[in-house]
Amino acid sequence: MPDYGFGVSVAQTGLDSARLSLQVTANNLANMATPGFQAALPSRFTAAAVARPTGLWAGAGAVNVLPEAVAAGTVQGPSLVNMQTGPLRPTGVATDFALSVPGYFPIGTRHGIAYTRNGAFHQSPQGMLVTAQGHPLLGLNMKPIVVKGPLTVHNGSVYTAQGKLAAKLAVARFTNPNGLQNVGGSLLAPTRASGAATYLPALGLDVQAGYLEGSNVSLANAMGALISEQVQFTMSAKALQQASSLAATTAQMAKGL
Repeated sequence: MPDYGFGVSVAQTGLDSARLSLQVTANNLANMATPGFQAALPSRFTAAAVARPTGLWAGAGAVNVLPEAVAAGTVQGPSLVNMQTGPLRPTGVATDFALSVPGYFPIGTRHGIAYTRNGAFHQSPQGMLVTAQGHPLLGLNMKPIVVKGPLTVHNGSVYTAQGKLAAKLAVARFTNPNGLQNVGGSLLAPTRASGAATYLPALGLDVQAGYLEGSNVSLANAMGALISEQVQFTMSAKALQQASSLAATTAQMAKGL
């Protein structure tokens, strides 16, 4: 007799995948106005093996197929990140910094160094350049940047109004930026997957003061993805309903045998 219970499992993976894709796309749309936000790109793969009856994955990618393993359906993979630089827009605010190259600003937090492309900084009462949450921007020497009074940025360095060098700006880069973990507040934390940061001195127009980088979310692409994912979600929900109904009917028939 066909295993309709397994059909329920396959349909459920499709529904879960569609739900997660919808969440990713919704988050992209919600952050269209967030400076430096990089759009996430949902990824899916077909799980090639599930061992009955536990339903545990035998593997992903290069799969070690267990005895009596069967196809498992669509599974949501880790989201990728659109690394394309967003549009730079002038703000006229001296403490707004925009990165025009790949990489991130290093930010000091109580949990260690985090990273961001959101360059909407301001000066604290002590003159420290900080994020909206009050976390300090770190220079190439990994110390907070402090400038009391007006400042300028030239060739990747921060200067006082009197022309005194205050700090050299740093650009952090990673072997695998997709491995960075979003920890909220436009901040990303390194992981084993991302690898450790490499700090490079900002040069030339790598950092432009008086500008902010806009989100690289494409409204047209995001809306197209949203419609497609809603269709997939609806179809997966119907498939799950049908598979569940067949499984219940089969179970009732089995009891009567």
